[in-house]
Amino acid sequence: MANWCTNIVGFAASGDAINNIQQLVISMEARQRQTEEGQLPEFFKAGTGYIFDPHWECGTLYYQTKFCPNVEVIKSIADHFGIASFTHQYEEPGNLIYGEFTYANGILKDICLDSEDFDLFEENEDGDSWAFEGNVYDSYSEILEILLERKRLQGAYYIIK
Repeated sequence: MANWCTNIVGFAASGDAINNIQQLVISMEARQRQTEEGQLPEFFKAGTGYIFDPHWECGTLYYQTKFCPNVEVIKSIADHFGIASFTHQYEEPGNLIYGEFTYANGILKDICLDSEDFDLFEENEDGDSWAFEGNVYDSYSEILEILLERKRLQGAYYIIK
């Protein structure tokens, strides 16, 4: 069984482009309900990186992928609809995956945590809290965001294309 990667994508675009993406998401939702299979946009030809459980809420795309993010599909959607930029957050902590893609001016960047970052905090004995740098957190998600923000401030990103 796959570990599910959570994906959240915000597109910066004109109203028409956003409406087109919303219609694409609605059609993928309907096809998934009908076929009970992951979906790809019809114009995406690579055949990998299926989108599961897509939904559109307040101008943001939410969906799942198996194991890791599928930024190639999201970039394809942006390029197809003429969208200049997007931010794609992704998380699959079971595989130590957490990060963010940004796409602007034709450049795709990735900022992500590595396994050493995940070693910087630990679950407390109570199982309901996490220890990090002498502080206690109710959720490890807050710690992950702190670590990712530090990498952003350091400019520790990878240029994909």
